[in-house]
Amino acid sequence: MAAIQPTRRLMRRVFAIVLLVFTAACPPGGTTGTTGTTGTTGTTGTTGTTGTTGTTGLLAIAVTIAPSTLVVPTNQLARLVAKVSNATSQAVEWTSDGGTVTNEQTSAVFQAPGNQASVHVTATSVADPTKSATITIIVSDVPGEALTIFPNFAYTSPDVSIGYDASQTFTAFATDFTGVSGAASVTFSASAPLPDMSWSVLETSGAGSVDTNGNYTGPAAAGRYHVIVKDPAKAGRTAIAEVEVATAATGSMKITPAIARIAPSAQQVFSVTPGAGGTVQWAVYQGGSILSTGPQSALYTAPASPGVYIVYANTPGPSGSGAAVATVVVQ
Repeated sequence: MAAIQPTRRLMRRVFAIVLLVFTAACPPGGTTGTTGTTGTTGTTGTTGTTGTTGTTGLLAIAVTIAPSTLVVPTNQLARLVAKVSNATSQAVEWTSDGGTVTNEQTSAVFQAPGNQASVHVTATSVADPTKSATITIIVSDVPGEALTIFPNFAYTSPDVSIGYDASQTFTAFATDFTGVSGAASVTFSASAPLPDMSWSVLETSGAGSVDTNGNYTGPAAAGRYHVIVKDPAKAGRTAIAEVEVATAATGSMKITPAIARIAPSAQQVFSVTPGAGGTVQWAVYQGGSILSTGPQSALYTAPASPGVYIVYANTPGPSGSGAAVATVVVQ
């Protein structure tokens, strides 16, 4: 037993040394490290400035002519209307390579030549002479191929006290021909008013309305408007009439009679009502002559050739100038 004790003591020492060495090699855990500072949140980027809105470009001026296709009898008249879009001025210059075109305020009157032809009529904007429109008019001597609208010019008024009705009935006729050497005459008795025509008002807003029988009712506002009749079965068989809607404030007047049918070289008395004051100035278009016979009357002498002619009256009034138109059918 004595021989074993040193060995045990030795082992205890060895164990103690090993424990000491282990403890020295693995010291107790250190204190908990301080929490790291939270990183600074990045600055939000600056919002980009809104881009400048681009300038809207001006709409281009455009010219259109109504009707866009048209058949006109030889030597006869047809009304044309030009519209200038995106311009403050509706003024146009009319030109043609056949017949004649006469400007009448908001429209123009084309007179066909005495022979069959294909005529080009152009309306050019006064505001921008680079803008224009051109239509082709077929001048024909085939009986019944063209349309005539009557009356070609009319007055209405919401104020019947100034001498006009509030509505106007328009009638479409086939245009027939009589005469010699190419002279054309409208013979309305040759055919009854045409049924199944398409009626409309050229101006799309505030210009009155027309029913399927050609009965036009004017708006409350004064102005000049246009009634169109078309044959749905045949392109170019169309006609336009002009309507002046008058009020007491416009100083408008009318010629009596509005339509006269007389023989070649015959005479017709016209008068102006109501009087607008001042001296009435009379004029004729495309035939005949007129002579003033009083403050508000004149005597028209028809030409020897059959046809449709226009009489004008114009006078300065208290609120501006008044103007009126009458149609003369010589046959």
